[in-house]
Amino acid sequence: MSSLQESMQRITRLMPLADALQCIETQVAALPAREVDLRGALGCTLAVNAVVLASRPGAALALRDGYAVKAEATAGASSYSPVPMLGAARAIEVGDRLPPDTDAVASPDAIEASDSEIYALAPIAPGDGILPAGADAEPAKPLRRAGDTLRTIDVAVLGALGVARVAVRAPRVRIVPARAVNDVVTHEAIHFLDQMVAKAGGQVVVAQRTGSVPLEDVMTASADVVLIVGGSGGGKRDHSVQTLARVGKVVFHGVAIAPGESAAFGFVGATPVLILPGRLDAVVSVWVMLGEPLFAKLCGRLPIDVATMGVLARKVSSAIGLVEMVLVRREGDKLVPLPAGYLSMQALAESDGLISIPADREGFPEGAVVPVRWWS
Repeated sequence: MSSLQESMQRITRLMPLADALQCIETQVAALPAREVDLRGALGCTLAVNAVVLASRPGAALALRDGYAVKAEATAGASSYSPVPMLGAARAIEVGDRLPPDTDAVASPDAIEASDSEIYALAPIAPGDGILPAGADAEPAKPLRRAGDTLRTIDVAVLGALGVARVAVRAPRVRIVPARAVNDVVTHEAIHFLDQMVAKAGGQVVVAQRTGSVPLEDVMTASADVVLIVGGSGGGKRDHSVQTLARVGKVVFHGVAIAPGESAAFGFVGATPVLILPGRLDAVVSVWVMLGEPLFAKLCGRLPIDVATMGVLARKVSSAIGLVEMVLVRREGDKLVPLPAGYLSMQALAESDGLISIPADREGFPEGAVVPVRWWS
């Protein structure tokens, strides 16, 4: 019995969350930039400013269908006193380049045209109805800056401006269970991480659900970061942290967060490895508290702040020394806290978001205004 106990993983102390985050901050480096096709860059973090190489558009364009005119030639025009254009008005469509010696586009109802004559029926101001050269983008002005996440609108704009490739930091990620299991909870935990990694700007290269590959091989395979689900506790089948110590190094094992106390972090070579407990509620907690800051550092950006403020409908208590995640449900303009500790599937399903209670607080009183992270 004693030899079995000696071979089991042990958590000697719970590292304060702030210290664990400091380890990530100081020991994890931003990834090198790599060029990718714009269409595959949605959600990725820019490594350098996104710019155009030349002014866009390169020449003035029509913003409406009508007639390209020299604005001064329409001075004094009205429906009662049409001004002959003497051939200076030319039919034009949206997107066409403005002809030389014209500086505005008159709408069709401001021009009267026949087979032989063209008249202005209203004065047109210079620049009216046109997109000036350089109005969409100038080379000296970044469209999005290094550290920004590429949104759907960004991809559309950059594509419209002719940008085909961008330099990004997008971690290539392996997500695997600690051992061969046929457990729907573990499968869903991996699926959850798969989705969250994509939102954090990562690219999943493996989302393995069977645990069929030896853990040593997973940890040493090519990737920018490895996420292991399960095997972080002190059970007789828990060996993830011992495996990490054997093939790399363990930076910490055990963090003062609830749920998720048995989380571990380390490296195989320069590749970060985050080990998350096997329970779904602990996976959610560890991802929010450790995974997102880890990915922000790899991507070379600040963590994305997704929290807004909410008002607690009733008091919520917590143990000193732990950062505790508490699920909340929205009722009207208030937040109703759900039972803390183990977060049941029922509570996760009923919740609209979560709050976290700092380690130095015993909780929050009724009416407290707190940051809340809403589920998307």
